[in-house]
Amino acid sequence: MEALIFDVFGEYGCFRIPYTTTSVVSYPFPPRTAITGLVAAILGLKKESYEHIFNEENSQISIQVLSPLKKIRVGLNLNDTKHGITLKEISKKTKTPRTQIPFEFIKDCNYRIYIWLKDKELFNKLEEHLSSHTSVYTLYLGVAFGLADFKFIGKYKTEKKSGEEILIHSVIPKKYINNMIVQSDKKYLVINRVPHYMNNLRGVTKFEDFIYEAEGKPILFRNIEYDKVKLENEIQHIIFF
Repeated sequence: MEALIFDVFGEYGCFRIPYTTTSVVSYPFPPRTAITGLVAAILGLKKESYEHIFNEENSQISIQVLSPLKKIRVGLNLNDTKHGITLKEISKKTKTPRTQIPFEFIKDCNYRIYIWLKDKELFNKLEEHLSSHTSVYTLYLGVAFGLADFKFIGKYKTEKKSGEEILIHSVIPKKYINNMIVQSDKKYLVINRVPHYMNNLRGVTKFEDFIYEAEGKPILFRNIEYDKVKLENEIQHIIFF
């Protein structure tokens, strides 16, 4: 299998966890649904028209955290739109037209995306956009003001492997946790209920739990299936999902 590999990065990102209430809390990395949105923006696919392209049968995706995860919290003033659209309308009906809400942001985001698409025409079109550093729509990391940029790494063949102790560089589905070998210099974290697949109505049809390392270090596993990717100057071991 051949996969396209590119890095996506930005100063701020916020991938909101939907089951939080008042405060906005972020996933540590973009969920699969956010990654497909980034790819759709590069390709210029219309909203609510592409979910079948990125379903389980037609796509494979993996994500690698490239730098230590840093989180900051900022209070943002939001307009109380229950009482109107403009500040003048809101001010007539309430004494406090703005509400301050705490937002959690990922600072200095830096991720590596691996993607395979069954649709060869779209796969080739995506390669053209990545290699020429173009996109149809503006890319952002979860929120419109979290603008993103990307760097094309290349198109590389992946090779299925299994049955040995190996360092995995991507985030890993939690179902493999019993195969993990704990090392004292690693900071292991688990994030639950990450949106994985959506339908054309943009409703989440599947959630997934993941293991990751807080500083982007690879995690040691035994007896699991993974994909080996030989880049120009390094070899990466990843798990597609």
